[in-house]
Amino acid sequence: MYPDANKAKKLFDQSKTIALFGHIHADGDCIGSLLGLGKLLEKQGKKISYFAPTEPSALFSFLPKTKKIKTIFDYKKYDMLVFVDFTGYDRIKTFTEKNPTYFDQHPLVIIDHHPERATKHALLIKDTTAMSCAEIIVEQAEIRRKKYLDAEIATYLYLGISTDSGNFMYDNDHKRIFNNALKLVVL
Repeated sequence: MYPDANKAKKLFDQSKTIALFGHIHADGDCIGSLLGLGKLLEKQGKKISYFAPTEPSALFSFLPKTKKIKTIFDYKKYDMLVFVDFTGYDRIKTFTEKNPTYFDQHPLVIIDHHPERATKHALLIKDTTAMSCAEIIVEQAEIRRKKYLDAEIATYLYLGISTDSGNFMYDNDHKRIFNNALKLVVL
């Protein structure tokens, strides 16, 4: 389903320092995906830095880890960059404008469910039939990193699924959404 998933897994395995990016005015899916993926990688011994162009809304202050999300990118040397819940550089314009070539010069993985086209050098874990980015992360974690899933990660990813599904009210593939939510609830 994801042609670049095996290449991305190898890159995740080899990388020690990873910068995760959420988009401007991050919603629940973006915040949940960012923090859930980050915690999953931290449990594997990776050094994770979190970035988004704007501070998370106070709506998400119940998640103590939102304080880890920085609004100023440091342009340090990272082994890889990861975009969650967005594809294009325009969603992190304040970072890309300051150093236009930085993002093209680093390995990039994009995990997204939106139909926008990606930069040419990115590895894509993209599914436009998924309700949320968190849903893609849940499914990939079940396949590739199941032993690392825990209640904290489940909380973040459940936030993403419930937010982008309108609290399970939108008319989409309810079987898929509910199955993924159930995987998280039982953790």
